[in-house]
Amino acid sequence: PQGNEETTPSQPADAAVYKVTVVDEAGNPFAGIVVQLCNDTGCNPCVTDENGTATYVVAEYRDDYHANVTQLPEGYEYASGEVEHYFEGDATELTIVLKAAA
Repeated sequence: PQGNEETTPSQPADAAVYKVTVVDEAGNPFAGIVVQLCNDTGCNPCVTDENGTATYVVAEYRDDYHANVTQLPEGYEYASGEVEHYFEGDATELTIVLKAAA
C-alpha cells in the first residue's frame, strides 16, 4: 500500500464488537478453539486467539446473542453446566469457564 491507505476493513458506523473469552477455572486461556456467537437467525463461528478470546464484529448491537463452544477441549466441560452462555445486561464481553471433567 502507498500513501495513507487504510489497511483495516471498514466497519459500519453502528457496528458492535462482541468478545467471548474461554478460560479454565485457574484463568488460563484456551487458544484455537471454535466459539459460536448465535442469535435467532444463526451462528457465527470464530477461533479463539492466544488470549482465549474470539472477537466478532457484527452489523449492529443486539441483546439476543449467546455463545457456545462448538467442540469442548478433551477432558473439559462447562463449569456452569450450561451449554448456552448469555451476555449480561447490555454487555458485549463474555467469559466462558471450562473445568476438568469429573
